[in-house]
Amino acid sequence: MTRLDLLIPARNAEAGIGRLLISAQRENTFDEIFVYDDASDDGTRDEARRHGAVVVRGEAQVGPAAAKNCLAEQSSADWVHFHDAHGELAPAFTDRSRRWIAEVDCEAVLFANESRDEVTGARVGRVRWDEEALGADPVQFHIAHGVANCGIYRRRAFLAAGGFDEDVAVRYHEDQAMHLRLALAGCRFRADPHVGSITYRPAAGSMTAIERMARARGQIEVLSRAAGATGNRYSDVIGTAAWRLAAVCAGDQDWPGVDRCLAVAARIGYVDPRHEHWLVRAVARLDAAAAVRFREAAIRLLRPSRRLRTPIAVQPLEGHVR
Repeated sequence: MTRLDLLIPARNAEAGIGRLLISAQRENTFDEIFVYDDASDDGTRDEARRHGAVVVRGEAQVGPAAAKNCLAEQSSADWVHFHDAHGELAPAFTDRSRRWIAEVDCEAVLFANESRDEVTGARVGRVRWDEEALGADPVQFHIAHGVANCGIYRRRAFLAAGGFDEDVAVRYHEDQAMHLRLALAGCRFRADPHVGSITYRPAAGSMTAIERMARARGQIEVLSRAAGATGNRYSDVIGTAAWRLAAVCAGDQDWPGVDRCLAVAARIGYVDPRHEHWLVRAVARLDAAAAVRFREAAIRLLRPSRRLRTPIAVQPLEGHVR
């Protein structure tokens, strides 16, 4: 019988991991559940074992990417699902997963994801992935969309593609980097509209500017590597994403981040940000950095309320992602 394992990286997750493990055992049937305790200094290990998980203990902190790679090597399953320790699995996740495994010849199946408020538990968003776009060009899709670990993956294909990128330069965006690796390796993807995973978000506005900047720089690195791997084949997708990310960096006055975004866009020949206002486009033809600064100055002058909280992502929360 085809085996399906649940792999959970965890650091100081004593308070939340029980919720995930309970959801994994209620209406879900994994063959084994592995937890990588990333040098926690709380009761993560004991809590995981109390709920029946096999715990792999790390004596020095390695981060979630290395933790997930270690668990994938430890597992002997045919298919694996990675899940954040503070999340939750929706009912019948494994039932639907096993149907896909039995019926479809592919290397990854992505499920819809639901976001909930950490404090109230109220739903704040839901994303369903567009299967047509995903199947037509997985590389383009994963450049445009930072898909979290909401899917199941054929373990051998995952390992053959290199697994998660453990470089700290892609921190916060190792999931997107991993999906790109799979896509570039020729892996085939499918999408299920069923909500399979649930993530919990901290209160709005709780993320600091430093944290936002770190996230933005991780995404810049992913875009830069995508450009290096694909040349100008996806110049419109990468260029548009780089310019939008430059706007996020500008909102936090991260001008080195802005310059890095624009360098990625310029490297692939994307010099006309067609999604921007015509005035910004006109300035960009002369000086891209000046165009971003002009745009940011205009926002702060004409719409200062937009800078009360800088967005950290450009993807929609509702509906299909294309």
